Amino acid sequence: MFAQAQLPDPHAYASIGWGCVILVAIIIGIRQGMGFIRDLKDKPSPAEVLQAASDRFAEKEILEEHIGETKRSFVALQEELKRDRHDNQIHASQRSAGLYKKIEETRENLEEKLGDLARDVQNAPDRILAILRNTGRLK
Repeated sequence: MFAQAQLPDPHAYASIGWGCVILVAIIIGIRQGMGFIRDLKDKPSPAEVLQAASDRFAEKEILEEHIGETKRSFVALQEELKRDRHDNQIHASQRSAGLYKKIEETRENLEEKLGDLARDVQNAPDRILAILRNTGRLK
């Protein structure tokens, strides 16, 4: 029966097309068969799936707990920074008040010394004349 069948010319486009179709069908069949075997071989048991899911859930709870602790510590650090800033502002205000007081005292001392110097300058000609008269340089 096969011996009597007439095959088309192997160089004809129809023969090449059918050859490509057969080759693609063989490749698809092999891939589907390998996928089926892989699915049978690698499929975990329901107990393993359940255990993996519960492990992931436990890990998620632990991570959420760690995230909560991290957020709480972050908020505590922010509060501490606010307190430190407030304390620094109070100390800076106290330091600046002390500096202003020292500046005021220095200004008062300087005004006093400038007043003494001004009186000495006003009295300087009289004293110079008195010195010159006492030494005999001026008659």
